[in-house]
Amino acid sequence: MNGQNGHKSVLVIGGGIAGIQASLDLANMGFKVYLVEKSPSIGGRMAQLDKTFPTNDCAMCILAPRMIEANSHSNIDLYTYSEVEDVSGEVGDFKVKIKRNSPFVDWSKCTGCGLCEEGCPVILPKEFDQGLGKRKAIFIPFPQAVPKKYTIDKREERPCKAACMDACPAHTNVLGYIKLIAEGEFQEAYKLIRDTNPLPASVGRVCYAPCEEACNRGQLDEPMAIRDLKRFAADQVDIEELEVPTITKTDKKVAIVGSGPAGLAAANDLALKGHDVTIFEALPKPGGMLRVGIPEYRLPKEILRKEIGYIQKLGVEIRTGVQVGKDIALEEIRGNYDALFIAAGAHGGMRLRVEGEELPGVIEGIRFLRAVNLGEKVEVGKKTAVIGGGNTAVDCARTAKRLGAEEVKIVYRRSRSEMPASAEETAAVEEEGIPIEFLTTPTRFFPENRKLARMECVKMKLGEPDASGRPRPIPIE
Repeated sequence: MNGQNGHKSVLVIGGGIAGIQASLDLANMGFKVYLVEKSPSIGGRMAQLDKTFPTNDCAMCILAPRMIEANSHSNIDLYTYSEVEDVSGEVGDFKVKIKRNSPFVDWSKCTGCGLCEEGCPVILPKEFDQGLGKRKAIFIPFPQAVPKKYTIDKREERPCKAACMDACPAHTNVLGYIKLIAEGEFQEAYKLIRDTNPLPASVGRVCYAPCEEACNRGQLDEPMAIRDLKRFAADQVDIEELEVPTITKTDKKVAIVGSGPAGLAAANDLALKGHDVTIFEALPKPGGMLRVGIPEYRLPKEILRKEIGYIQKLGVEIRTGVQVGKDIALEEIRGNYDALFIAAGAHGGMRLRVEGEELPGVIEGIRFLRAVNLGEKVEVGKKTAVIGGGNTAVDCARTAKRLGAEEVKIVYRRSRSEMPASAEETAAVEEEGIPIEFLTTPTRFFPENRKLARMECVKMKLGEPDASGRPRPIPIE
């Protein structure tokens, strides 16, 4: 192996006592030595021993001077936390490819002072002590380590490969905040969640939790309660007392249309970057579907108010009751702001396209929930039928019962296994005594005195899959 300036060089693989002594002997003979060790420090097994055989001398007393000499020798280059990936060529003239693992710490600046270790909340088994002791996620293998530089253990070899993070639409650091909760660091867990999700208390109550479906723990027994843990962390923090960070302004102005989750998240992140943000909201109150599409029993509006209030503390202005295209022209917004983000949401309901759908007493689920959440007067009558099998249908049925309907029923055109509503929501509605009539769909609404009086339905059977991938419901003749 040829070294720099044509001098002969030697590669030594393994930084134990044998590798260290060989490197020192070769270096003293004038060879350029590259010492490769896969752990963050040289020393090997001998560093773990108390005494040496047969002299019964102190192992570290013998090893430490050699480690220091190897680190300071001008002819030795240490490649710790590194591995040999490839060797090519022939005897006396070959090339070696070495992979240097990232310690996630700038070793050129690390002094080994240990302040980072004191502040790290993540505790792991200490390999140096054969797992009998504990260490932090940022660590030095042992006190006499060479080089004495800290390394962050990110545990990328974990079996699950963070499937929960991949499944989360916001890619929240699930592993991180669950670990922080386990260590009792509730506020740090909350801050970590909020780095990617500015509405953790709200989302922790209403998210459909795709992370839990992806959680590999479910293959063993049941998934981690990821959503409930998020809610737990958020409930330990009073967001109204959360400190507002110092923000350097950029003098850039950004307009956002819509104050739902997307608009609020964008406003939060843009404000933290120093931009002046204005949200235009058509409804009388901010929050979008969180405000008007989710019942109070699932998401108390006081919690939502507090989370929106913190975003406003960051300097975000929210103009409610302003409909873009009616109260203000889109062209005017484009002219007055450096950037525009449209987060208008999807507030439209689905129509049945059957006779009598326009009768008083027949209302789309989204409109029904909006009216209730905005405090409008809503009459549900004695008997209420809810058409559909999604979470909105479940919310409508449970809300109607809370408004005083004596008899509430859900009518769904497919079977239970095809219901879009989560199993949790389906179980909750049935626990409240609300039945679900499967394989049934309305075909006509009949009026009396110009308002809804009764509903005609037909039974269905399941056919071939449709565009949604679910079996197509077919009327039984």
